[in-house]
Amino acid sequence: MILSIIITVYNLGKYIDRCIQSFISQNIPFDEYEIIVVDDGSSDNSAEKIKNYSEKYPHIKYIYKNNGGASSARNIGLKYAKGDYIWFFDGDDWVGDNILTDIKQVITETYSDIIFLNYIYIDEGSNVLYESNFKLTGEISGTISGHDLFIHAPGDFIMPHRFIIKRELLIKNYISFIEGITFEDDEWAPRVLYYANSCIVYEKPLYYYLKRGSSLMSAFSEAKIPSFIKVVASLSDFRDNIKDNQYKKRLNAYILTYVSNYLRLRKKRNIRTDCDIKALQAIKYIDYSGISVKKYIQCILMKYAPTLYSNLFAIKQ
Repeated sequence: MILSIIITVYNLGKYIDRCIQSFISQNIPFDEYEIIVVDDGSSDNSAEKIKNYSEKYPHIKYIYKNNGGASSARNIGLKYAKGDYIWFFDGDDWVGDNILTDIKQVITETYSDIIFLNYIYIDEGSNVLYESNFKLTGEISGTISGHDLFIHAPGDFIMPHRFIIKRELLIKNYISFIEGITFEDDEWAPRVLYYANSCIVYEKPLYYYLKRGSSLMSAFSEAKIPSFIKVVASLSDFRDNIKDNQYKKRLNAYILTYVSNYLRLRKKRNIRTDCDIKALQAIKYIDYSGISVKKYIQCILMKYAPTLYSNLFAIKQ
């Protein structure tokens, strides 16, 4: 089996028909791909709709679990997956006509660890908000390593649905999503790319990403602070235990940008607790090796005078 599509659902009865229909209307045989729909404890009519599809189509599997968040749903889906490749998908998004033919061709021609995708960002009124057009040019083109993709990828590269990824890579390297947090994608993607030896960028947008309400980052609140701290701690520990110095340097920059963005959001939301700052200061999230004097001063301010740092340097939108 070529591909396992893992669709996570939580109260998406309004959208799940479009999502599943877009996959079953593809023009490759059903025995070449499977659809695993993980219901994360929905209380609407999602279960009824998904079960109808699973009873009608043998390549669709319905899995119910108690509510635990997208991470746990994806991790469970991965345990049941049998395809050579994995595509994590959200139940309110959908794909274009016959795109699995294109994916199958890329897989069989390259057998790359990762196929990195472009997408169309669309609202509920069918208005196109943004169409990603990431491509590799010049010396960085064709098949590249995950390290190179990490260096050159756009800022929204972290979204799991941009990756069609070899299942063996995830299993062999024990890569899963941290459960019980938000921002899990921010921690997952850099680890995946570290282990990828070969990546292909497929330039044609293959799927429609629905904007539904406000994003997690725009809805940032104090309740999400523990998730942020866990992401920083996990990535810092991962960075300190890898051997590739170039990747370590790039990951360090990623972590610093991540913290800088947080300090900007913290200031914008007027968060007054100092527990988050103390928790950050307890983490060795800065690697000072190989950075300039200017960057060193900024890092010192970031860690020990975060309010001053956010006033002077925190990344602006």
